[in-house]
Amino acid sequence: MTGEQLRDELARIAEGAPEVHVPDDLYRRGRRATTRARVAVAAAAVACLGLIAGVAVPLVAHHDVEFADSDELAVPDRIYAPPSHMTDLEDDLEVGVAAGAFVTDALIPVVVEADSGTYHLLDLEGFTQGGFFRTRLGFALSPDGEQLAWAYADDVESGHRPSGIRVADLSTGRVREIRVDQDRAVLIHDLAWSTQGGWLAWLGVEMEQWDTDGVSSGKRTVGGIVREGQSSATYQVVAGRNANRVFEQDGGQTIDGGATSAVAVSDTGKLAAVVGWSFFLNGVRGRLEQDPSLRIGGLWFLGEKPFGLTYSADGSDVPAVRVMPDGRSSPIRSTLDQPDLLGALGPRQVLVGPGDDGDDPSGVQLWTWNAPGGGHATGTFIRLYDGVLGLTLASDLIDPVQPQVVARPRPDWPWSTDRWWWTIGGGAASTAAIGLIVLIVVRARAVRG
Repeated sequence: MTGEQLRDELARIAEGAPEVHVPDDLYRRGRRATTRARVAVAAAAVACLGLIAGVAVPLVAHHDVEFADSDELAVPDRIYAPPSHMTDLEDDLEVGVAAGAFVTDALIPVVVEADSGTYHLLDLEGFTQGGFFRTRLGFALSPDGEQLAWAYADDVESGHRPSGIRVADLSTGRVREIRVDQDRAVLIHDLAWSTQGGWLAWLGVEMEQWDTDGVSSGKRTVGGIVREGQSSATYQVVAGRNANRVFEQDGGQTIDGGATSAVAVSDTGKLAAVVGWSFFLNGVRGRLEQDPSLRIGGLWFLGEKPFGLTYSADGSDVPAVRVMPDGRSSPIRSTLDQPDLLGALGPRQVLVGPGDDGDDPSGVQLWTWNAPGGGHATGTFIRLYDGVLGLTLASDLIDPVQPQVVARPRPDWPWSTDRWWWTIGGGAASTAAIGLIVLIVVRARAVRG
C-alpha cells in the first residue's frame, strides 16, 4: 500500500467512527492531578523521615553519661551542670578518683570522674547544703581527688543537732565521720584541704537555735583542723559573736559580715581564717584593715605563710594576691572581678574561678604572680556552664609546670519526661499524617477510575 492509499484508508475509517467530545479543561485537570500526586508523595516522604527521627532514633540511642577514655587521670576542659530533671541520686560513693566536685542550682552534689569524665549525682548523708553563700557550701574535694568532705547535720526530735564533717574515700566508698559539736550544734560553712592533702580545716558558727525549720541565731564562729585518717577535730573560737551574724531571710541562710569568710590549713597543721573583719592565725586573733569594700576570695598557705585572694566589692581595686593579714599585694590582671579560690598548684600558681556575684561566669583561670611585682591570669582554662556552683578541683591532677586539661565531649544526659512525650507525640502525628495522605491519594485515584 502506497502512502497515498494509506491516507485514504485512514480518512475512510475516521468518517465512520463515533464522535467523541473532549472537555476543554481536560489537560488542565490532568496537570492538577499530577501535581497533587507529586505533593502527596513528597509529604509522605517528609512524614516518614520525621517518624524515623522522632521515634526510631531515640529508641536506639544510648543515654548513659559516657565520655572518651583517657590514658591517665585528668581534669576536663569543660564542666557541665546536669539538667534539672535529673534527680536520681547515688548512695554508693565508690566512684573512683574525681577530677572535680560541685553542687547544682538545686544543691545536688555532683562528682566528675577523672579517668572517664562520668558524672555522678550523689546522696550525701546529712549534707547541710551549706553555707551562707553559694560558694561557701561546706563541701571540698581533696587535692588528689580521692576524698570528698562535706558538712553534715543530723535531724533530731529534740536537743541540738549532731553536726560535723563526713569524709568519703571515693575508691572504697567508706565514710569517716568527724563530729565537732559540743555544747551547741555547729553549722559548718567552709572546708579546705591543705596543699598536700594531709589536713582538713573547717569553719562554722555555733548555733543558739537550729532546727529543721531553719536558722534562728548564731553565736561565735569556731573552727579547727582534722589530720588525715583521724576521726576527731580540734575546736577553737576563731571570732566573737559580732564578727558575723546569722539569721534567716526568705527561708534561706544568710550571713552579715564585711570580708565574708575563708579558712586554710598549712601542710604542718597551722590554721588560718578570715571572718568578717577578724583574722585568725594559729591561735592568735587580730583585725583586718577597715576597708568597707574589702572581700576575701580564699586563703591558702605557701609554706608557713598565709596568702589570700582579695578584691573590692565595688570594683574600685583590681584583684590581688596578698600576704595575710596586711602584707604586700600583687595585683592580678584578670577578667574575674570577684575571684574565688579553687586550688593551689605551684609555689606561685592558683586556680581561680568566678564568684557568684562576678561579671564573668565563663570559667576557671590560672593565676601566676611574682611578689611584689604583680602577676597575670590566663584566659579561660576550664570552661564552666550555668548551674556549676561551689566548684572544687583535684589540683594534683594538673601539672604546675605544663598545666593541661583533657578534652571531653558534652555529656549525653538522659531525656526528660517532657521530651519523651514530645517525641512520642511527634511520631504519632507523623504516622497520622502519612495515613491521611495515603487516604487522600487512594480516594483521588478511585474518583478518576
